Amino acid sequence: MRYGFLLILCLCSLQGQSVLSGHLQNWTAWGINKESDYNLARDRLRLNYSHNYQRYRFYYSGELAYEVLGKASLTALNRELYLDVYGRSVDLRIGKQKVVWGLTEGLFLNDIINPRDNRYFLIQDLDDIRLGTFMVKLNWFVGNWNLESLWIPRFEPGVTPQDKNPWVEKRPEWYNFGFPVYYRFGKKNLPEMDLANSELGLRLKGRFNETDVWFYAFKGFQGEPVFTFVKTDWYPDSIPAGAAGSRAEVVVNTLYKPLTMIGIDLTRPVGLFVLKGEFGYFFDYAFNGRPILGSVIDDAPISINTRIYYTDYFQAMGGFDVNGPLGIGVTVQYIQKLLFDYREEMPVNRMEQWLSVSFSGLFLEGDGNTEVFVLHDLRNKAGMLKWENGFRFGAGFLVGFGLDWFWGKADNWIGQFDANDNIFVKLTYSF
Repeated sequence: MRYGFLLILCLCSLQGQSVLSGHLQNWTAWGINKESDYNLARDRLRLNYSHNYQRYRFYYSGELAYEVLGKASLTALNRELYLDVYGRSVDLRIGKQKVVWGLTEGLFLNDIINPRDNRYFLIQDLDDIRLGTFMVKLNWFVGNWNLESLWIPRFEPGVTPQDKNPWVEKRPEWYNFGFPVYYRFGKKNLPEMDLANSELGLRLKGRFNETDVWFYAFKGFQGEPVFTFVKTDWYPDSIPAGAAGSRAEVVVNTLYKPLTMIGIDLTRPVGLFVLKGEFGYFFDYAFNGRPILGSVIDDAPISINTRIYYTDYFQAMGGFDVNGPLGIGVTVQYIQKLLFDYREEMPVNRMEQWLSVSFSGLFLEGDGNTEVFVLHDLRNKAGMLKWENGFRFGAGFLVGFGLDWFWGKADNWIGQFDANDNIFVKLTYSF
């Protein structure tokens, strides 16, 4: 397969039209919380190459980035690399690519096809959070209907923050023992690469009167892992395990469980508004329970363990878009998640309710723009605000600045990053 891909690429490069684009960007952020030493710096070169020849299109996007986020690193990333083949009623795309499912902004409800880069939490652009993965995508067009099928030969996990990264997710329930516990991540158990473990997706798009509808189904693996505690060592030997003055070191393995889901999206224009809805049902989704002390011998616990629970859960979004003069756009969305077979041992809420609000507008005759995004946890009084302004100078220069602000309690998914409030500047040259 790969040799045929390269052969077509070589033949296409002899003729046709090529386009090279990209950007140079510096992104620097400074923490504004006195209790935090948060800082971020990233210099990035991104190149995009597209070549069109008759019924074929080749696309590549890659980047080289020097990042300082807790520690310095130099990374090279092939973001996307695919070949399009266009037919009369069928389009084929094969290679490393991104596919977006769902209509929700800020949270990835049914947008589960691609793995995610979680090293920057939600302060990156959504296109940067999604990571390309190798797949075969086939679109079949019949009238107003479009059937999209996906085959992903191998599951790929997302990227999680490590070491001193300030966006490492805290798990307070892992430490409520009255003595120090240190967790060391061991083996990452990925599904073996065979046909039985490949992922499949189907999405059918159609129109009923003025309502656009997407039906979709997916069978693959959870992007969010669960953990097993495989070994516990107690120190020092002179103190009984679990007694005052003792500490535990736990080896943690990562598991990715199978996932099946079905969903539907709806959009319909009503006057100045566009109404939107997104619904997804997940079967036997795996969650970790709270860590517990294992069996006890001579008043000393042997290990620290955690159970895995399975439950169906449902999530939904309802909202609207409205656009006005001066490029003004407003999006409001209400989001709800509900677990059906909930257990008190789960360190998650049975129900989650969120509100997201997005605002964008243009000024200075289109040379300036502003964007505001707010995501608020209605049940736990936690959330985040992202505000960014941009100004264009000459051909290709963009100066941006803004604010990332978080609030909430330390045991909340967003509130735990309250110390990461920051102001930032982005300098970008596009070509």
